[in-house]
Amino acid sequence: FTDLSELYNNPENGGASKLSQVLNTYLGGIVHEILGHGGDILKFSGDAILVLFKANSSVSLPDAIHRAIDTAIIIQLSYGRYKTDVGVTLRIKIAISAGEVHFSLVGNESFSHYVVAGQPVWKVKLAERMALAGDIIVTYYAWSYIHDNEYVWESCADRMHLKIKGFTSYWRSTKRLNFVDASFREDQEGDDPLEQDDAIRIDSEMLAIRPRLKYVTPHVVSSSLQKFLIKPVLNAVENNEPLELLTEMRQIVTVFLNIVLKPRDVVPMIEEINSIFTTVCKIVEGYEGIVNKLSLFDKDVMFLIIFGLRGLKHEMDSQIALHCACEIQDTYAKNPSIISASIGITTGIAYCGIVGHTVRREYSAIGVHVNKAARLMMAYPHKVTCDKTTFMMSKLDPAHFTLQDAIQLKGLHNVGPIYEFKEFIAERELLKPMVYNYPLVDRDQFIDIFQEMVEDGMVIAQQCTRTNFSNDQWIQNCLLIRGEAQMGKTRLVNEFFYIALRNKHISSLCFSLSVKDSKTFQNLWVLIIDDAEFIDDQSFELFDIIWEMPQIITVLTVGYQKRLSPVRVRVLDSPNVCQIKLPPIETLLHKAVACQFLNVNAIPLDLERLLHTISNGNPGWINTFLLCLRQSGILRVKRMGYCEAQTDGYVFCDSSFLQRDSIKSNSTLRPSLSDWRLFESSFDIGEPLLYPGDQAPSLFNKIVDVAYLTDTVDTKDYYTSGNLEAFHLMLYDSLSAFEQLVCKCAAFLGQKFLRASLMYTMAMESEWDVAIAMKKLFDLQILSCAIGDFSEGFRLAQKNVNSSWLPRGECACIALDVDRSCKDLPKYAVCGYSKFNSSEFHSTVYNLVTVEQKKQYHSNALEFIESETKKCNACGAVPFKNLMSCEETYEVQVGCHRAEEPEANEMLLQNSTSRFSLYSSQQSMIFDCFRRRRSSRSSRRGPVLSYGAYNFVSCNCNMILYSMFSDIVLHSNGAGLLEKCQIDTAENVALVTYLKGRLYTLEAKGKYCLEQFERALELYYRALRTLGMSFPRLRSLVRLKSRYYLRKIQTYLDPTNKEKSSTSKGLFYSLIVSQIASCFNGMHKLFVKLRDWDRATLAAIWGLKHALRHRKSSTVLVKSFANFFHTAYHVGFSERTAWMQERSLEIVAENVHRIDADYLDAVVRYYTALFLCQTIRSKKILSIELGKVVLHINDRLQYQSCEWDIIPILCEVLLSNRRIGETVQTLWTLQKLIVHQQYRTGQIWYYAICLDVLLDTSCCIESYRRCENFYFKNRESFLTQRNGFASARLFANLWLWCVRYGAWVAADNWLVLLRENFVLSVHDSTININTAIRIVEGMVLTLIYHIEVRNTAQIRRVRACIETLLGSVEQALSINRNHVDRFELMRIYYRQVVDPDGGNVRRQLAAAAKRAQSRNDHLCHDHIQHTAKFWHRELPPALETFWLDHAAGSDRIDGASRNQSFAAGSLFGISNEQLYDYGSCIMNHERIYPYSMPLPRARFR
Repeated sequence: FTDLSELYNNPENGGASKLSQVLNTYLGGIVHEILGHGGDILKFSGDAILVLFKANSSVSLPDAIHRAIDTAIIIQLSYGRYKTDVGVTLRIKIAISAGEVHFSLVGNESFSHYVVAGQPVWKVKLAERMALAGDIIVTYYAWSYIHDNEYVWESCADRMHLKIKGFTSYWRSTKRLNFVDASFREDQEGDDPLEQDDAIRIDSEMLAIRPRLKYVTPHVVSSSLQKFLIKPVLNAVENNEPLELLTEMRQIVTVFLNIVLKPRDVVPMIEEINSIFTTVCKIVEGYEGIVNKLSLFDKDVMFLIIFGLRGLKHEMDSQIALHCACEIQDTYAKNPSIISASIGITTGIAYCGIVGHTVRREYSAIGVHVNKAARLMMAYPHKVTCDKTTFMMSKLDPAHFTLQDAIQLKGLHNVGPIYEFKEFIAERELLKPMVYNYPLVDRDQFIDIFQEMVEDGMVIAQQCTRTNFSNDQWIQNCLLIRGEAQMGKTRLVNEFFYIALRNKHISSLCFSLSVKDSKTFQNLWVLIIDDAEFIDDQSFELFDIIWEMPQIITVLTVGYQKRLSPVRVRVLDSPNVCQIKLPPIETLLHKAVACQFLNVNAIPLDLERLLHTISNGNPGWINTFLLCLRQSGILRVKRMGYCEAQTDGYVFCDSSFLQRDSIKSNSTLRPSLSDWRLFESSFDIGEPLLYPGDQAPSLFNKIVDVAYLTDTVDTKDYYTSGNLEAFHLMLYDSLSAFEQLVCKCAAFLGQKFLRASLMYTMAMESEWDVAIAMKKLFDLQILSCAIGDFSEGFRLAQKNVNSSWLPRGECACIALDVDRSCKDLPKYAVCGYSKFNSSEFHSTVYNLVTVEQKKQYHSNALEFIESETKKCNACGAVPFKNLMSCEETYEVQVGCHRAEEPEANEMLLQNSTSRFSLYSSQQSMIFDCFRRRRSSRSSRRGPVLSYGAYNFVSCNCNMILYSMFSDIVLHSNGAGLLEKCQIDTAENVALVTYLKGRLYTLEAKGKYCLEQFERALELYYRALRTLGMSFPRLRSLVRLKSRYYLRKIQTYLDPTNKEKSSTSKGLFYSLIVSQIASCFNGMHKLFVKLRDWDRATLAAIWGLKHALRHRKSSTVLVKSFANFFHTAYHVGFSERTAWMQERSLEIVAENVHRIDADYLDAVVRYYTALFLCQTIRSKKILSIELGKVVLHINDRLQYQSCEWDIIPILCEVLLSNRRIGETVQTLWTLQKLIVHQQYRTGQIWYYAICLDVLLDTSCCIESYRRCENFYFKNRESFLTQRNGFASARLFANLWLWCVRYGAWVAADNWLVLLRENFVLSVHDSTININTAIRIVEGMVLTLIYHIEVRNTAQIRRVRACIETLLGSVEQALSINRNHVDRFELMRIYYRQVVDPDGGNVRRQLAAAAKRAQSRNDHLCHDHIQHTAKFWHRELPPALETFWLDHAAGSDRIDGASRNQSFAAGSLFGISNEQLYDYGSCIMNHERIYPYSMPLPRARFR
């Protein structure tokens, strides 16, 4: 039983409540057999039971002995081996004796108990000691009534007992008298029949087991049985409280008292026991404890005393129990009839509640700490012993405790240090004042107050000797020191004593006072009294007289252990009293306290951190804690070099705290130190410590003492200083039973809870009862309003609102619906969203509940969460889809639409479909598998859905889900559901596989967000292995698989293919396949980040294959399409998969199951990928439509995705289509994004695109000066930009602007920045290709400048750079052909510069203009025509120089920016004409004026 208790002491095994459950199951079965065979339970004593089979007129003694032996055999057969869930097998041993016993009541009318004494009790005790597990031992006297041939038996070695092994074939089988009928007849003799209404209703099964229950009535309980009930049980019975509510996990102090009596006759012994019981109960009652058990059959006369039960909790329970134990031992220490009195005391969490069978149970305490107290009682006779926890929580001076030698306690391990407690120290010891070798820590301000009071007292004492001191004057001559226990009050007054004793003006403390002696108080006196709260009231009133004498300075210390009476409060409120409160020691000085106590120079860093965490600055607690560590062997002291200690990380204490300062002035020293010699003789000075401050210059060469830890300190084994559990329990015990139930249920719901969830968890229908209880809890300030918002109806997830400003007793819940029955109550009584004011009170109440109760309440809370959690109003306020539900059978309403209503989907298609098709006639395949499908493509155009009916800007579903999942994890853990995942069936195997794969995938996504890419990749591989997939590592195999699975995708996408996606698979198959696709989507994102396009291609293709194979998740399907087309765009086969893009739109439109924010976010990525693919194919009109839809949807999401990056591309497409107005509107959208999202890259893009418009159309949205000024103001932010495309474009445009105007100095500065930010690769973005084409134009203009100045070296260098860049651009355009027309114009321009061909150039420009027109590149078409006319002198002069005349203008900037400017307009002849702004452009029907690209010697005519 002890091993079982110690194992269950571990919270992971269920704690003491689980132990009680096991014992109730085990002992309950044994009790059932005993009662069923006519026995009666006399005593429960831990794991022992005393049973009586009574002989009477109906049952003979042989029959009673037969029943006892038969019952014993049946119990051994049924319960001889009971294996628990912690691996311990319970065994039982049984002893049987017979004879006459004495049953007697002990106690008085207020509280009574009963004892059973006699020879059978002593003999059964002796037989039980001889028995082993599984034995049945019978005394020879009992065996004399039994036939030898009825049982299998053998004689024991002592020849006084026998061992029964079983029945024989001669076992007497004659029918015996039915003991139930006998009990009825016996009980009915002499008893009056009871009226039916007066009887307590008991079911027939209980009545059959224990017939006497028929005569138990409420009147009998209240009149005859109440004196046998302890106070908590009696209060519960009187209040009609269910006894199950008494069951708690409570911190109690257990006191086991064992009194060994001298041998005597039974009757005198019972009288002695009665006297002892009465005395012990009186003493215990005075200390507010409870005598729970009295046992005589085991451990002599044994008392179980408990402190801290319901209604009797006190902060100082451990201290009170020690005082009570000492008083009991002192009472019986010299009793001649008592041999010894031994007491064991422990403190800890125990199960306090009902144990036993339904018809025979009692209130008891069970736990390993209870067993430890019993073991201490037996191991240390004649002493009051306690454990480490009691020693620390008593908050008494360690001088009262003496460490005992370690003794192995039966069945217990890691007991820790054991102490003997002595309440009174010898009088000679008490007279010794304590002297400390070290100065006080962090108490200098209080010493200064005392010294000032002494100095003032000396002045007044001198005045009193010269003149009469006026009594009307009052002075503060009393210093009252208040503080928590162990805060250092005694240490401080010892320091005052040390100071006062060395002052020659203070009289000696040893005196005899007579009434006639009038000169006694002529000198200054200091009266120091510690623990003044224990002075009686009459003596306390004497202070009023003492404080009228200014020659007496009084120092009092008062703690909080005892409530002060009104008399004392009045006295202490005198104006003569200066009250101070001792604060905790500062955190940085904890090490000084530790070093002083340990007599060392330094302590380890781990110990200092531990003191910071749990000491709360209490110096006494620090000393007690360190003492326990040293006595446990965890903390030791060693000597080492100072430098070595510094290297090892030891924390050194300031040397000033390790030695006393010398007395500053000798004038106040007492010339005669007779009293000081007496003071010094009361203590011995030990070996002097090597102080670090003694020889500071040579400290590095010294050896120092340091403390070190030999093992890790488990803080759970030590009581923390700031523990307020006792106060919270006292407050909790003051509540009624129903109010306590409300507190318990609310504690399960968390620090904050909803009233509706509280009602559901309690399964209560009465709003009124709960409201009354809530009102009481609000009045006691246990609860307060958390300000719930119910304006949009009931919501499970509430916002965290600061409610500290609310006055007491007010509820600020918004739109609270009050029940009609509660209209007359205050609003806070029906508060819809409440909170616990103290988290400590919340945790204390929660820890009171047993494991079984926790499972029940947490299960109720889980049911409520699952039934009431709904989406936000923006998403339709519908329930979230269950994880285990199937989409075919689960109907989900989203917004105004239902996923399974075809009318809704058709309406969505009709209202949201674009008029454009993705199909193009120019199709070619990257792989051979696409060629044969060209003729089978569908001619139906793909729908582009705009989702205009949905708006998730105000969506807070993610917060709801976060709150819900947090609560689900909390309640699932409390309900034990997380520990019951049994993998027995195929469904459970599939479920666990799915959950593991999902867990690894989510963890990998988290590592990706933390930029731990290698760890993320490992987790993705692990997720795939868990889900039954294996991602290849060889690059050749990766490419081969990409080709193979691409064929599969083509099969799934082919509308004429008869093989359809699998929809007949089970739910778990669907979940796993969908999770595989989700895992591949995450891997694709990671590979793209790592620029591993081969593996990214395989991940995208493989993920899309699984998503298409089993289309259970619309979001996963859309994300898979997005990844596939993104890969096609970057790798370069998007143009050849146009029919797949067409088909994907149809599939996406067909699989719109439900629309939420996550789905729309996936649609944004999908449409963005299509948008990029269309820009590559130069499908500008469709690209514009897709881009607008993306921006429209993105604007409806609360958290805008990164797809805002398409804005620069969309602006380029709009500009190439010569839509100036729409381009500007898009820029305005970008400005809004910059303001709301702090989109720094977007701000750079804004100015870069404005320069694009200026360079291409002459329309000025933001002038060059403003763009340049933006750079100078935000120069540092450019260094932190991860996306270099924006910076490169801005620098390229600024450089090109300067080159066009010939500002070469400024152009060189911009070119330096451009080179640092621009890099062109093969698979580059269309954005960067456009930047490269602008650089080509600027380099051609630079080449023209060098040609005109005849700089041959620069001409060769620039030509080489241009040709290299043209080759790179041409290679990039083989994949991305969005800017082919502009590139052809630049190439023609370059060739015309280096090798003029007047006749051929006109034909080249005409052909280029035709191709640009066919690709809808109207801007480039206008540029080509403008260039052709300019080169052939067909333009009016005003149009030739229009860009140069209006691109700069007279835009003014501030002087500081002008000083920072790379280019000043007046230095290179910039025109000051008016800008061609956006308003002028709109009024001119968006007409553009391209820049006239000059030829050598043709720029200035």
